[in-house]
Amino acid sequence: MSQCNVDDNELLQARRTIPDRPEGDPLFRRAWHARAFALIVTLVKDSDLPWPTFQTQLVERLAAQQRDAPARDPEQIDLQYFDCWLEAVEDTLIAQQFIERPEISAQIERIRQSVTDIRHSQISLHPRT
Repeated sequence: MSQCNVDDNELLQARRTIPDRPEGDPLFRRAWHARAFALIVTLVKDSDLPWPTFQTQLVERLAAQQRDAPARDPEQIDLQYFDCWLEAVEDTLIAQQFIERPEISAQIERIRQSVTDIRHSQISLHPRT
């Protein structure tokens, strides 16, 4: 098992980037939000990826989002936040040479094709009457 290289200050900084929630609201509204969060936390914990590197990318994305299309309601803010989070994850992984941009595009296309194939098979299995 690997040793966690995240100090208390980095954990505090990470906590500050997560939007506040009214009591009882889920931390993640969508499953992919949790996966994006887990991905970057795992990379910070288990590799040489420093939290401030990701945090800088996230802050830049959030600032640009608020400047270009400010959100109004809490759900919109939340969805935009995690869109920025995902973009910051991509930018960080590319900048740190974990992946290359063409790999992301190829994976997105594979996922789209899988979704299309699944939908087609579901329609074939359960035609509408």
